[in-house]
Amino acid sequence: MSLPGGTVSLGIETLDIASAKARGAKTLVLPPMPAAIYRHTGLKP
Repeated sequence: MSLPGGTVSLGIETLDIASAKARGAKTLVLPPMPAAIYRHTGLKP
């Protein structure tokens, strides 16, 4: 994750899923959906 104009970095590359898998990734972690998304889209948890 990065913010426009951000200057702080952990030095972790942004990869798509296929590239990460090719580099040996075995786990995909999905963050929880913020409550604001539910309110604005009408989705139910």
